[in-house]
Amino acid sequence: MNSYLVDSDVLIDFFNKRKEATNLLYKFLSEFSVAISVLSLMELRAGWNKKQRDIYFPLLFDLFTVKVVTGEVAELAGSIRYDYKRKGVVLSGIDCLIASTAILGNYILVTKNVKDFPMRELTLYRSKKLKA
Repeated sequence: MNSYLVDSDVLIDFFNKRKEATNLLYKFLSEFSVAISVLSLMELRAGWNKKQRDIYFPLLFDLFTVKVVTGEVAELAGSIRYDYKRKGVVLSGIDCLIASTAILGNYILVTKNVKDFPMRELTLYRSKKLKA
């Protein structure tokens, strides 16, 4: 059975009621294990006003499994970031942590920002309907 880790950009579209994201996530939620990173919680929380926080923040815990950053995740993220930096590619720390969570948890990462996740060992969900 597939398991999915949903990135912040897709969650934003979901809560903004964009058809492609809502259809996809409701389908996944009915058929598969779906998780989000605690880092996505932080990013969403930072962008929501009080009314949105009051409505949407509790829903995140009802709909998704929330994955925390462990020492193992941090170690892999640091290694990935270091390796890409040596190649002249700058990756964000948050993206490396999210990618590492997906890799170690055997999740397929659902994101519109595929260019931010060049890691070969990472499986990305690709859909023409989810556009950056």
